[in-house]
Amino acid sequence: MKPKIKIEHINLNERNRHLSRRKIKKISRYITIGLTKLYKVVSKIIGFFTLLFSLVFLFVFLSALFGISFISNHIKIQKWIDLILEDGRDFYLGLIGIAVFIGIPILMLIYKSLKLIFSIEYHKRWINFISGIIWLSGFFILIYISFRTGKDFSQFVKVREFVPIIQKDTLILAMKRAVSIEHDDKLMSKQNSFEFKLFGTYKIQTNKFGNNLLGFPKLSVIKSQNNEIGVLMIKESYGKDENSASMRAKHISYQIIQKDSLLIFDEFFKVKNFNKFREQDLFIILKLPVGKVVFIDSTLKYMLYDSENVNDLTSFDMINKRWMMTEQGLYGLDCQIK
Repeated sequence: MKPKIKIEHINLNERNRHLSRRKIKKISRYITIGLTKLYKVVSKIIGFFTLLFSLVFLFVFLSALFGISFISNHIKIQKWIDLILEDGRDFYLGLIGIAVFIGIPILMLIYKSLKLIFSIEYHKRWINFISGIIWLSGFFILIYISFRTGKDFSQFVKVREFVPIIQKDTLILAMKRAVSIEHDDKLMSKQNSFEFKLFGTYKIQTNKFGNNLLGFPKLSVIKSQNNEIGVLMIKESYGKDENSASMRAKHISYQIIQKDSLLIFDEFFKVKNFNKFREQDLFIILKLPVGKVVFIDSTLKYMLYDSENVNDLTSFDMINKRWMMTEQGLYGLDCQIK
C-alpha cells in the first residue's frame, strides 16, 4: 500500500505580501535609525550654538552688572541713586534681583545645552524646582522695588503762583546767569548734572544746610485775557499722594526781578533742602496784553519755549528781536511775516 503524500498548495499572493511586509519593516527600521542619528547630530549642533550664545550672553550680562555696580560707587552717581530710590539700599537689592531674574534662565540654558551636547540622561525635578523658586524670588524683588519707588510717582500736582508786573510799553526780557556755587567750579559744567527728561537737566547744589535741587525752567509768552501784564509760575511735582506732591511743588523757589523796563529771570529754579527727586519742574508764562512790546534777549535762547508767533519762527529765531502782542499772537517788529 503506497503512503499518501500530502501536497500543500502555496498561495503565491500571500507569500508576496509577507515578503513585502518584511521589506517595509526593514526599511522602516533603517529610516528610524537614520532619523535617530540625525536627531542626535542636529541636537548636538543646536546644543553647541545654544551653549555658545548662552556663554556670550552671560559674559555680557555679568560685565554690564559689574559695570553698573562699579559706576554706582561714584559719589555723585550714588547721590542720585539715593535721591531717586525710596531707599538707597534698594539699588543693591535691585542688582541682586536683576542678577537672579536674568542669570537663572541663562544658567538653565547652559545646563540644557550641555545635556544636549553630551547626551546626558540625568533628570531631576528638584533642579528645575529650585531654579524656579530662585527665579521667582528675583522677580518678586524687582516687583517690590518697582512698587516701593513707583508709588512715590503715583500722584502728579501743579501749583500755580501769580507774580504781578509793572506796566511798561516795552519790556526787556533777559536771564541772570548763575555764578559758581559751592562744590562746583562752574554751575554749567556737566559733572554734577543728571539728564532725566528729554529737554530737562537737573543739578544738585550741596551746602552745609543740605542738598538743593537745581533745574532749568521754561518760559513762554502768551496773550493776556484781562489786559493785565503778569507772570504765572506753574510748579510741578510727583508724590505718593496729593499732599506730598503739593508740598514738593511748593518747595520750588524761583526769583523774577523787575528793574524799570528790565525783567530778569533766574537761570535755575531751586528746591531747597529736598530729600527726594520727584521730577520737580517749573513753567513760566508771561501774560502780555495786546499792544505791549517785549524784547527777548539772547540769554533766553534755551529758556524760551513754545511761544507761538504770527511770523512762525522757532524759539531760537525769536531772540534779539522786538515782539508786539496782537490778537493773533506775537508779531515780530524786526522780522518779515512768512
